[in-house]
Amino acid sequence: MIKQANTSSLDIIFRLRDVIEPSADAWLVGGSVRDQLAGKLSHDIDLIFPFDPRQIARQAADRLGGNFFTLDDSRGMYRILITENGQTDVVDFGRFQAETLEEDLKNRDFTINAVAYRLHNPTDWKDPLGGRQDLKDRLLRPCSEHAFINDPVRTIRAARMALGFNLHMVPGVIQMIREASLGLKHVSAERKRDEFFKLLDSPHPASAIRLLDSFNVLPQLIPELIELKGVQQSLPHTMNVWEHTLSAVKHLDQLLDLFIAPEGMLEDGGNLMLGLTAGKLGKFRQDIQKHYNHSLNPFRTRKSLGLLGALLHDIGKPVTAKTGEDGRIHFYGHQTVGAEITRRIGQSLALSEVEVDGLSVMTESHMKPHFPIMKDTLPSRRNVYRYYRSAKDFGVDTCFLSLADSLSRTDTLPEQEAWTAVLDKISVYLEGWFDKRETWVQPPRLISGDDIMRHFSLEPGKIIGDVLDKLEEAQASGEISTREEALELAKITIHNHKKESDE
Repeated sequence: MIKQANTSSLDIIFRLRDVIEPSADAWLVGGSVRDQLAGKLSHDIDLIFPFDPRQIARQAADRLGGNFFTLDDSRGMYRILITENGQTDVVDFGRFQAETLEEDLKNRDFTINAVAYRLHNPTDWKDPLGGRQDLKDRLLRPCSEHAFINDPVRTIRAARMALGFNLHMVPGVIQMIREASLGLKHVSAERKRDEFFKLLDSPHPASAIRLLDSFNVLPQLIPELIELKGVQQSLPHTMNVWEHTLSAVKHLDQLLDLFIAPEGMLEDGGNLMLGLTAGKLGKFRQDIQKHYNHSLNPFRTRKSLGLLGALLHDIGKPVTAKTGEDGRIHFYGHQTVGAEITRRIGQSLALSEVEVDGLSVMTESHMKPHFPIMKDTLPSRRNVYRYYRSAKDFGVDTCFLSLADSLSRTDTLPEQEAWTAVLDKISVYLEGWFDKRETWVQPPRLISGDDIMRHFSLEPGKIIGDVLDKLEEAQASGEISTREEALELAKITIHNHKKESDE
């Protein structure tokens, strides 16, 4: 019954059989079984036991070289993360949430997730609600009529399941979801965040977000997004802000998958723009993969944060929209206003401080790579330095957001020549970070603050930092390269600073 599953999940399952005694009566359940049945790539495994498995989870973590986490001590839920060769596998351990396994399965969200088999005997199945047949028939069916009311976070999950497995919702489900959506206000920010990030990491995230909107779920998650609807834009934009935003999410998902998705998992292989992108930026493939594999949080991917950044990048447009005397619609300062709104949204989703900072930076900086693009010249070293001084570690993420933003200005793809020019500019920014960082972005200082104070008989103060900043930019731009040149520029900078202070 199980299709050929990915090597990673099967390998972990075999190893779990070695470290967990058969007497523990462990059952593989839920999404991990569903993915195996569908033959889908999976790095998540769910095990349940008729007792609290804390000790078993700790022992498995020790023997498999994983990290142990407590998810919910009161419900006997634990997690271990096993990272090998840059890939992290997640194994969740839990106890039955009912008296029996069958009752536990019947209380779950969807029938396709209410299937289990014994860890040490894969021929022993439990499928009380016909989940295997529903998966075969491509039907999304809740386990009960109260499934969404009992746990409103399932309203978010429904969109991910439907699109991820190409399922049709059985009659009445959409109305059930809409009626339960208001219950999300009683769900913790952490649970809503986790389910929403899983959706962002799933296939077709833009379509899934559109589904959430049709379910009346999106206003309960990020109500600010609803304000984007109907906000018109002037040419070259041909879509309103809401449609442009969803297009940006779609294009960013495709662009990132070019470089970080496993081989054989890519879609739209015939898209000329994606082919050009792969050709122009392919030399950075390994660096891009390494960048996005560097997770900012063990439970969320960097790609999903970038997609949230795309969803929020124009969030400041509704409050800054103005029609000029020329009849054109302008959004002056929308990126700055949007950065503050994005920060509040990130905090409301209980994201970490570094994730909130990243979202804010992406919103604030998403237009910066456009400015050299609007000219006929490549970005200068000074352009690159100033860009990363502002965007910092999120400069690469913002480059890809900028590409997605460019592709989403109209509902047709750009001309080949125009897109090639865009890629040439972005390539310079990526080169600056991946290949020339110690020269163009973060050059080693030619002189220190102590050198400046000693050489020019200055006391500590703001002027020292200003001089160091001036020297770093000049060095990154290639204007100075020796200690003597640095001292001469410092002398001029100090003189100008004193002159301005006297005026």
